[in-house]
Amino acid sequence: RRVLEAVVSTQSTGTALTSRNPEMYNTVSLVFSALPFSFSKAVFARIADLLADSTQFYNGTTWSSSAQSLLLLTHSFLQHCKNDCVDYIPEFINQNSTHLQTECQVVYVFKLFSPFLRHWDRNTNTRKQILYSLYQVMFSLLSENSASNPDLFVDFMYFIKYVFVGDEFKTLLERHLPTLPTDVASKLKFCGVEKSD
Repeated sequence: RRVLEAVVSTQSTGTALTSRNPEMYNTVSLVFSALPFSFSKAVFARIADLLADSTQFYNGTTWSSSAQSLLLLTHSFLQHCKNDCVDYIPEFINQNSTHLQTECQVVYVFKLFSPFLRHWDRNTNTRKQILYSLYQVMFSLLSENSASNPDLFVDFMYFIKYVFVGDEFKTLLERHLPTLPTDVASKLKFCGVEKSD
């Protein structure tokens, strides 16, 4: 366990794994995915540590090398991991929602998990839980009017509606629309409209 923690720790500092070494990412992720879930939680713990300190991974224009390395490792890990790891993602997002207070942090979480939404077709309940958690995070950010590019989140909400959930989040949307700035609420008004037959 100490060895695996050391690998994650080394990886997050960007000293061992680089984007030029994809075999290393695959090797580490295969090791994590083959072990019991308690070991895999080390990957999620590293993500949580990174999100807890936004200055650690974003310099105002680009993500740090440690954030980019962790993103690559997480993507590789999610390609190989078992269902219990996927099932943990909604809980992880909810547990760390207090750290998702800036646009950069939320976009980073999108980049972590969004590429895999289509891969989880057999696990639609977990996927809906992940998307529900992401919706709540976006509503929280948009209601504080702190997003420099709210259209990014509006577009993502429509994408989620039309590709994955249909009208299932209509109640959630109706509950949050009054808390949003007027211009954002007007853009989202059709997101809650049920499809006509």
